[in-house]
This record gives sequence, structure tokens and C-alpha cells, in this order.
Amino acid sequence: MFSLSNPNQPTEPSQNANELALAYLEEKYGEPFYYSAPYGDSMTGTRSLLVTCNSFPDQQLLVQVEGFKTNQKVFLDNYLAVKYQSETIDFLHARISEHYPNANIFYEAPLVCQSANLSAAASFEEFLADGRAKLIVMLEVNASEFTGPESINEIVTQITESCNHMTLTVIVVDDSLFGTMDRSELNNRISHRDYVAMGKVYIDQNGVETKWRGEGIANG
Repeated sequence: MFSLSNPNQPTEPSQNANELALAYLEEKYGEPFYYSAPYGDSMTGTRSLLVTCNSFPDQQLLVQVEGFKTNQKVFLDNYLAVKYQSETIDFLHARISEHYPNANIFYEAPLVCQSANLSAAASFEEFLADGRAKLIVMLEVNASEFTGPESINEIVTQITESCNHMTLTVIVVDDSLFGTMDRSELNNRISHRDYVAMGKVYIDQNGVETKWRGEGIANG
């Protein structure tokens, strides 16, 4: 476990927090990390920065130092989300394809940190079960294949057997439009309520909350 050489020695809050974050990552994951950019607002007492490493050269990772102005710093990161990105997509596809084999799944590792107690060697199953790590997923479904919110409920039930922190956005579009838009364009349609149906499913430690919009679909 990473620890300060002298935890009672005060440190300069900004530059040293960055250096300590990089040192923490290198010690935990066994490779050098490189500062890329600041992230978020440190006024909350948490220092956040984006970094890169040789294992994922095209991906920015998030590292946070909670209490960076204090001697009780806590280091967090989303390394496992990046490491297990393809496994996460396979996990989602296996549960969604049974109901919607032609659906488009949009997922990339979010800039959300996992729990500090997850080790570098944590398995994919341990990562999924972490209550802090979060999956943010969009599902595009063809209108002619959509069988209603009940089918999404069945998918969510399967997902929650392994994962308990996720936001799932489901957008149902006309057949003529299906597969022609990226995630940003689909989000624009959601903003303008330009869809056949749209649902959001929130999964966390409190359970599952679902909200739907669309013709003939009652709001959840």
C-alpha cells in the first residue's frame, strides 16, 4: 500500500499533490505515469488530475487525492476501469444480446474512481462488484425490435447480479435512423426528446430506479 515517507510532514498542496499522485500510481501499478492535465475543481479539497501510462497510451486516466491539503491523504484512481474496458463491453453484450442482439452498446471507461482498497491485481469480478466504481452505458435499440421496458428490467436484473453501480440510458429510435448516430448525436436527441422511447436506469447501493418517456410508456 502506498504511504507517505513521513505522513506528519506538511506538503505544499498543489505541486506536491500531483507528484505524490504519480508516485502512488507507479508504486501501485508498477509502471511510470505522466501528468497530462488538471481535472475538476480542487476547491472541494480533492485534487484531481489526468495522467497517461505506457500500458494505455491512447487513454487518459483519472487520479484523485482526497484531503490533499491535509496529512490524511487518500489516493483514488480509475485504472481498473480502463484495464477492464473490453471485458466490461463483453459483459454487457452477453446480457443485452439475449434480448436485443442488434442493439448498439456505447461504453468507455468513465472518469470515476474505484475504491481505494481495490488492489492492482483485483479481478474483473471484484472491479464490477465495487460499490464506488461506476459504469455509464448507453443502449440504442431499433424501434421494430423494442419489446418494452419489461425486457430492459430483465437485462438490469442480470446485470445487478454482478454490478451494483451503473447508469444505463436506453434510447429507442426509428428503424431508418438506427445505427446512423454516435453517442453525442443520440444524447442530442434525448435532450430534444426526439425518440420513440427513452429510459434511464440508476443502479446503486440503494437499489434500482427507472424512468421512462415515450408514447404509450408510463413514466417510472
